[in-house]
Amino acid sequence: MPYGKLASYTGSRKFAYPEYKTTNTSYRFDYREALYWNPVVETDKNGKATVEFYNSDANTTFRIITEGIAASGLVGRDETAYAAQSLISIDAKIPQYLTRTDQMIIPVVLKNNSSETRKMTMDVIVPNHVKLMHSDSLITLKSLESGRLFVKIQTDEIVDSNIQFTIRSGDFRETMILPFKVEEKGFPHKFSIINNKTEDIKINIPEYINGSLFSSYYVFENAALQMFDNLEQLKKEPYGCFEQLSSTVYPNIFILDYLKSGRKIDTSTENLVVKNMKKGFQKMLSYKNKDGGFGYFNSEESDVAVSAFALLEFTDLKKYVNPDVKLIQGLSSFILSKKNGNGLFEVRKGYELKKEYSEYFWARNMYVVYALSRSGFKNEIEDSFKVMMKRALGTKDSYQLALLANTAAHLGKQKEYDDLMKILDLQYETKNIKCDITFTGSWWGRSAEAETLSLYIMALQKDESLNQLKIAEAADQLINLNGYYGFGSTQATTLAVQALSDFLSKNEKLYGTERPVIKINQAQTSTMMSLSSAFKPGENMINIHYPAKNGQPYKLEYQYYTLQAPESKDIPVIMETKLKSETSKVGETNRLTVTVKNKINGQLPMTIAKIGIPAGLTLQNALLKDLIDKKQISYYEIFDNYLVLYWEHLDAEETKTINLDLKAEFAGTYTAKSSNVYLYYMPEAKHWNQGITTSIEP
Repeated sequence: MPYGKLASYTGSRKFAYPEYKTTNTSYRFDYREALYWNPVVETDKNGKATVEFYNSDANTTFRIITEGIAASGLVGRDETAYAAQSLISIDAKIPQYLTRTDQMIIPVVLKNNSSETRKMTMDVIVPNHVKLMHSDSLITLKSLESGRLFVKIQTDEIVDSNIQFTIRSGDFRETMILPFKVEEKGFPHKFSIINNKTEDIKINIPEYINGSLFSSYYVFENAALQMFDNLEQLKKEPYGCFEQLSSTVYPNIFILDYLKSGRKIDTSTENLVVKNMKKGFQKMLSYKNKDGGFGYFNSEESDVAVSAFALLEFTDLKKYVNPDVKLIQGLSSFILSKKNGNGLFEVRKGYELKKEYSEYFWARNMYVVYALSRSGFKNEIEDSFKVMMKRALGTKDSYQLALLANTAAHLGKQKEYDDLMKILDLQYETKNIKCDITFTGSWWGRSAEAETLSLYIMALQKDESLNQLKIAEAADQLINLNGYYGFGSTQATTLAVQALSDFLSKNEKLYGTERPVIKINQAQTSTMMSLSSAFKPGENMINIHYPAKNGQPYKLEYQYYTLQAPESKDIPVIMETKLKSETSKVGETNRLTVTVKNKINGQLPMTIAKIGIPAGLTLQNALLKDLIDKKQISYYEIFDNYLVLYWEHLDAEETKTINLDLKAEFAGTYTAKSSNVYLYYMPEAKHWNQGITTSIEP
């Protein structure tokens, strides 16, 4: 090959292996997949050869593959399997997580795999802040005999570490290490303060569980970091439906656009973001139904409003993911097929058809028209727009007005846009914003406010002659709505990121580069360190000072746990969780009854219950799937050690009763994490239940 013509070069694969001084090792750490590789093994005249290699630490079955060529040119191949096991095997199981103050009895199962009787000694190393209350230490086992030693522990603090069991017999030692996680008991109170201005803030912290308070802050050096952080906030709550999954992917488009507009991203980072978007897109396709539409969950009935959201998303994804054209065409056809003769879209589900048009119906209709207009449709929705205009001008609902202002701009209807914006401008100037309900079902609070304000900002930006300072004022209001869960619901955060990314790409110079000086109760603070010691029960003063008028945004988080549930004021849904028996034995089942009730005389949108399960009890997946098949729930998932149950809607004053048969698997006394129920698109308002307590005998 001529010099310089080599296009690429790949070296042969190499296999590393350790050299042991003794086969009696203290710890298991060698889990190689390939134990031995030799490209040249020469046999004797009988076709035999001897090779030696060190086995790995895995107690499993291995496969030897031998391939060769004889002197005569014949090809041969053989596979041989063998199993390896330690002289002494050790096995122990513990729950995935425990709660502070739990007591647990761990059975450690030992087996003597040797040919002789062995006396064994067990040592247990527990993490700091875990009490070793009792541990069996001696056992004698005959050849091939099994036995159990018991370890009793109590958790006193939050822990994220390991527990270690070591068995010694003569010169032989076997060690097993298991992850060990302890979470806080009681009720969580979590807050975030996000801003970029000098201000003094008073907060009140009640008496909290000792050691449960944590606080830190950091500064966003650019807007992209803040927007990426907003996406991380979405993952603090379950995201099992299509819209929720989409909202962890969709905003990346706007962030990427922002970064590329200012050349603030390198090729490798862009490729990584695009790769993740493609993975998310593939997951979304599993929600597609035969009719071409999409639903919240995998069901036969598509949701027109959710399908409109999907159309928006897939249209924007064209820049980076390139969805199949037929997918978008099928989606558009499905949505338009739901339009009737009077210009309205049949957004209602089967269970809604007997009811009159509600504000929820109108909000979904206006969102569909908005999505179609943004996707390039005009003539197809001309009559629909007129109907929606008449309705919105009559109700003066801020959310609906903002949707239609954007729609008017997309359709090139300047007069209608101006009329709608005059009403919206006055509402925001006089702080007379009203929003009955959004298309996802947010009907008051931070989520609905953020959705409406984001749409208003997007509408403002469509007036190129408008003073950017007016938009900046609205953007500042939106930034102030950011909190521990982002801007509230997944839809609120998606819209907020979209609005802010577009604004900041044109106006980032409006914000300074100064970093804040933050004091808590006169104590100086710094980023990347815990601020917990600066806080105290009662009134706390936080002073934020910027050398200039404003600067880089900061985020200060603080959280703590109390024995008192957070206030559940004006929450339309409540829940009760109750075990049939407070005591049980290992191997038995214990029924947990979950009762969820709609308190109001009106239908509720998607409702979600997060059920804390005591660590000693385990769920039975087959029974959970049966709940979906029997339509007792819409969907379920395991998230953050909670069982999460979804209902797509609750009828007026409806009560849902769910029976969960839990298996008693680990002996001890356990308290579950506190349970809560809420409207999914209003995560800021939850009804809480005390964590369930149970005692399980060996």
